[in-house]
Amino acid sequence: MDLDKEIKKVKYYEELYQYDEALAILFKIKKNLPYIPYIYKVDLEIAKIYMQDQRTISKAQPILLDLENKDIPIEKYEKFKNLKYCAKLELGKLEYILENYSSARKYFDEVLSVDFKMSFEYATLELIILELNLKNFEQAYFYLNKLLKSPSIGKLNVEKNLLEFKFFLETKLKKQYSKPSSYFEWQLVDYNIKYVISHIKKHLKNVENKKVHSIFIEGLNVENLVEVIENNLENSMRSTPKFVDKYIFNFNFHIGTFANMPTNKLLVTTIPHSKKILTAYPVSRVVEYKNENMIDIPKEKIIELTKRESQ
Repeated sequence: MDLDKEIKKVKYYEELYQYDEALAILFKIKKNLPYIPYIYKVDLEIAKIYMQDQRTISKAQPILLDLENKDIPIEKYEKFKNLKYCAKLELGKLEYILENYSSARKYFDEVLSVDFKMSFEYATLELIILELNLKNFEQAYFYLNKLLKSPSIGKLNVEKNLLEFKFFLETKLKKQYSKPSSYFEWQLVDYNIKYVISHIKKHLKNVENKKVHSIFIEGLNVENLVEVIENNLENSMRSTPKFVDKYIFNFNFHIGTFANMPTNKLLVTTIPHSKKILTAYPVSRVVEYKNENMIDIPKEKIIELTKRESQ
């Protein structure tokens, strides 16, 4: 078995939110691996995928708790010495999803206390997200500035997000901030729904060279969609927030495609702790997200019907 090739397949299916296919490959790999520590590594990847779907999330914790307590002979398997702390990091993420914030912080602090490759960066990033969600803006700002000084920050691929949320926190904490330079930053200081509509319209057509792109169904009226979202946001429940607040809306008809598959599910992001929309686009229908909000409206309210459909 070509392990690297199989892992690439797993990552490919994960990007498409096709978790069943990714899991099938991981179980196949696990069955054919001869060394136990490698199996533990695969178990960690399986638990990460379980955490992405509300239907399987309960399966993640037993795997992670087991990995946290594994006694791996370090002298024999040096490269796996940090596996238990990788499990702790994922346990912290799981507790965050489950809204057990004190437990999440405990796990992240434990990872922060050890010295292994990228432990500081990964744990600090999760603490920023946690404190931001809890409106502990001073603490989030403290962690964010520490992380921005790390020479390894580029490996996280979130430096742009961090700089934007440094701007967000500076506005919240009434600190001096620089001139806004991105869509997100401009919306923080001078919110305009017209720019939101323009941003959403980017999903009306395909984008060349983009591996995974979501596209609205033909005939969608973005202005009407935004109005429907605004009318439903106030009484809707958030999905798990990261840097921005997220809402999942489930329509009773297809609103577009995700990875070339029809979907009736829409992701809406808003400025943290507000109902100010940033963008919206179709997401995979095969995943069950946390706190899906139902919208029951006639299709023609947001989509221009063809002559055949309207007859």
